[in-house]
Amino acid sequence: MNGTLRPVCLPGTRQEIRDSITHSLTTPPDVNLKDPGNLMWLSGVAGAGKSTISTSISQYFQELGRLGAFLFFNRADKLQSDPADVIRTIAFQLARSNIHIASAICTAIDNDPASIDSPIQTQFQKLLLDPLQIAASQNQIHGPIIVILDALDECGTAESRRSLVSLISDDFPKLPPAFRFFITSRPDSDIASKFENQLKIAKYPLDITMPLSLTDIRIYLDNQMVEIRERHSRRNLSPTWPGEPQMKALTERSSGLFIWASTVTKYLLQSFKPNDALKSILAKGLTTLDDLYAGALEVAGPWSDPTFIKEAQAALSVVVFGKTPMSDTMIDALLGLGPESSSSQIFGELGCVLQWLGPGQPVKVLHASFSDYLTDYGRSGAKPWFIDASILELQVAQGCLQVLKKGLRFNICGFEDSYIYTTQVPDVSHRITAHTSPHLLYSSLYWASHLAVMGSSTPHLPDGFLEDLKDLMYKKFLFWLEVLCIQQKVGIAKDVLEAVAKFAKNYGQEELADFAIDAVKFVIAFAPVIAHSVPHIYLSALPFAPSGSKVKKHYSSLLGQTVGIQSSVSGQWPRLQATIKGHSGAVLSVAFSPGGNRIASGSADMTLRAWDARTGDLLVGPFTGHTDQVKCVAFSRDGEKIVSGSFDKTVLVWDAQTGKPIGAPLTGHEGIVNSVCFSPNGEQIASASLDETVHIWDWDGHSEDSTKPPMVIKHAAAVQAIAFAPDRDQVVSGSGDSLVQIWDTRTGKLVTGPLTGHTQFIRSVAFSPDGKQILSLSHEAARIWDAYTGTEIIAIPTPKGTYAYSATFAPNGQHIVLGYRDTLLRIWDVQTGALVSAPIDGHSGVVLAVSVSPDGTRIASGSVDKTIRVWDAQELSAALKVDAQHANDQEIVQMYHPSGTGHTSAVQCVAFSPKGDYIASGSWDRTVCVWDAHTGTVVAGPFHGHEDRVYCIAFSPNGEQIVSGSQDGTVWVWSVQNRTMVAGPLKGHSNQVWCVAFSPQGDQIVSGSEDKMICVWDVATSSLVIRLPDVHTSAVLSVAFSSDSRQIRSASKSGEYIVSDMQTGALVEGPFKFQEPDQTYRIKFSPDGKLIGASGKDSCGAGL
Repeated sequence: MNGTLRPVCLPGTRQEIRDSITHSLTTPPDVNLKDPGNLMWLSGVAGAGKSTISTSISQYFQELGRLGAFLFFNRADKLQSDPADVIRTIAFQLARSNIHIASAICTAIDNDPASIDSPIQTQFQKLLLDPLQIAASQNQIHGPIIVILDALDECGTAESRRSLVSLISDDFPKLPPAFRFFITSRPDSDIASKFENQLKIAKYPLDITMPLSLTDIRIYLDNQMVEIRERHSRRNLSPTWPGEPQMKALTERSSGLFIWASTVTKYLLQSFKPNDALKSILAKGLTTLDDLYAGALEVAGPWSDPTFIKEAQAALSVVVFGKTPMSDTMIDALLGLGPESSSSQIFGELGCVLQWLGPGQPVKVLHASFSDYLTDYGRSGAKPWFIDASILELQVAQGCLQVLKKGLRFNICGFEDSYIYTTQVPDVSHRITAHTSPHLLYSSLYWASHLAVMGSSTPHLPDGFLEDLKDLMYKKFLFWLEVLCIQQKVGIAKDVLEAVAKFAKNYGQEELADFAIDAVKFVIAFAPVIAHSVPHIYLSALPFAPSGSKVKKHYSSLLGQTVGIQSSVSGQWPRLQATIKGHSGAVLSVAFSPGGNRIASGSADMTLRAWDARTGDLLVGPFTGHTDQVKCVAFSRDGEKIVSGSFDKTVLVWDAQTGKPIGAPLTGHEGIVNSVCFSPNGEQIASASLDETVHIWDWDGHSEDSTKPPMVIKHAAAVQAIAFAPDRDQVVSGSGDSLVQIWDTRTGKLVTGPLTGHTQFIRSVAFSPDGKQILSLSHEAARIWDAYTGTEIIAIPTPKGTYAYSATFAPNGQHIVLGYRDTLLRIWDVQTGALVSAPIDGHSGVVLAVSVSPDGTRIASGSVDKTIRVWDAQELSAALKVDAQHANDQEIVQMYHPSGTGHTSAVQCVAFSPKGDYIASGSWDRTVCVWDAHTGTVVAGPFHGHEDRVYCIAFSPNGEQIVSGSQDGTVWVWSVQNRTMVAGPLKGHSNQVWCVAFSPQGDQIVSGSEDKMICVWDVATSSLVIRLPDVHTSAVLSVAFSSDSRQIRSASKSGEYIVSDMQTGALVEGPFKFQEPDQTYRIKFSPDGKLIGASGKDSCGAGL
């Protein structure tokens, strides 16, 4: 990190706060009783001068010989702002600053070389805490040794730096007192929430409203005006220019923001006529930073020219979105700009907001607030320089693709020999420089990163984008791998290709997605070989790829005279994707995170660990806290927490990002905890134990202790397994008496069961993803049950000579995966009971645990052999089947969107808009969302208003409004177009609302409730039109208006169908009684109102 060009405080400015901070940093905590610890945090708004203060303090301690490390983050430079690099960078700089520290850290690395690339918690322990304590204990460290972290808010994202912020807050105080830390940042919520409540961190809020701040600004402005007068000496500016009134006005308009004052003076320095520029600033009243940025941009070029706008936006987009700083020549190459339209033209006019030393030099944003201004629609959306990330970052990505299209070629560096490593080629650096370009190297590394802004959305693509992407995949893929290899970056290829597959699927490019998935497997299989030798892409990887590989088929023409491979083995890729080692005992439990990117594991070695599901790298851990074997683990629905159960009879909840326990252990079990799980809404935890009980714990997500006793559900034998239903307040348990039972988690009462059929104790239970079926496993068979009736659907006998230890549903609900004693995994079809494919072989010990990724593409298994293995499982990723007879004569394109976001808990109800272009959904999280039916993106909402779960939802006939009903007994009406509340809460029911419907004209709403009543509401006035209190004898589950709006048709839980008069509430027809109560849930009228269609749980239909 080169701090040569970083500004420092002028003499006399920020003196009070600098003195206070340096005093705290130099005063040992055991002498100054008021010093709360070894961490000082300076916080302030953007542009307040935090970085200038930190640089001044670093210079001060550098001169004293006390500066141990100085890290300053910049979000515009990915290489300078990765949270994963912070601990090892601190260790490196500390080692460079002190020979004794260097010796201790080097010894630690020699003893454990892998610690450098370990999760940051391990890095901290191995590279900082242990060696620094050793050095301090030998009296080799004389403090203070100062470590400065500047602009922590620009270190990664709030999500990616979460573990680092927690580590700084909780663990840095454990370091020897000689080491003192000074940290600056904006008061972003993720940082402030950790630091503000930590007593061991001294807080220094930078208050720009204090008079002293304005005094410092005036000193700064006076100093800069001297330079401005010297720069513009030919303008004959007076020695006192610009004069006291102007200086006073500038000082006041800064509002204490140094970045405002700095931008103004830079603007005056570069202006042709400083007098006119100053008059413009004062006349336009540029009092805010946004005003100042707008003023600087206005004079930078002809913003009325569409060509200039397009080129300027593109150039600024590369500066803002670039992953590393790029020169103007790189940017021109990336955007295809010629000399007559070079980006240097606009960069030269923006010296007050950009750092650029001239042609060929990197262009950087002087302050992150300028990037914020350009990309924030609320601040610059009406201006021609506004940068829409969803559009312009795609253009940056396309620029990269076009650079690759033009620059990639076979054997780009002209390697002649495959017998030596690429890095050992004598002139390899010269070859790379001679045969590639900076923009080609950048594009090869970062082109896919510019797609990340899209997430799951599908904005309109620039013309030719898909063609450029296909060109790279189908014509230049191997050449791209060459360029990654020469940069020693082939490891990123897997993530890039997975992003391509996701992108292609979002845009309906299935063939491209399949190719990208095959390319992922190609990279996984051969990365260790090609990373060392580029020629082996063609000499080893391509020939040895299976015959069914799409990569091999596309690039077979490049095989030339290489060795031919013939084999009787299947022409497909092997299933095994990764073998994860790290536990020192049997792996007893595994679980995928909801996002599918992590795997949690529990082991007989008494620890938990969290792994990268794609690479197998250890992300967090080991989690230590249990005193005996960890029998079971599970993620919360949001992926932020992990719950574990142990042989030590306790349940622990952990922060999934940091590996630290949340609160105290949940105690109460008197035997081994065999199984644990979170409820779908994250508010409860269920645990099953050898003590013959199930405990249901209320959990608010962040409690530091658990004082409320759990609900205890007693069994007649040891409870081996437990699972929550995905869509209701129920759990299923499996116990040692071979029984399966379903319980109400609110009351603890038995709902269904016991389900009998097993002859041996139950090892595993699970609900199907839709909650309609239950899987149970014992030694003799796996059985599938109807979750509502308890009827056995199918039994899958255990193969002879073995039995299964673990079982789970695949996300498609059509398959189950079982792990067996004979070390194999088997996948079964739940409808036919047949094996889907050959058993999966790879473990050397009993398979004790299995889990399937949420997208169904991977299986994780844990074994007695102490490993976790990740397997390819593409056959499990099919979407749920849909009964075409219930499609209303319309083709159902997609019923499941795995990447959809919006709700934070189970979705209870959905409805299509009349035109089929939108889907409305109601959730247990108390919100309503509207989705684009074609892309799966949220277009309106989440709407907040309900105070409990949303149970029903319906569109108005014109599709412009939505009505929703809730467990809270209220009805709300929402506008889809305006994204606002139209009416609500409509109160009239005394219990949960099960059903709602609009009248054909859309001016009225009917609702039915658990309270047996029907209410009709006027949408315009929000008033109750009529209440029908005594129509039904049980809960009203379905309501509808007749076509002429004169009648209300309703159905109840007891199987009654009734027709009521809309005006009087009088009974017109009925009640009609069906044979089976508790079956009828929905009714529908024919357009003429003469026929009623009814359907229930058994999916049957009837007409009246």
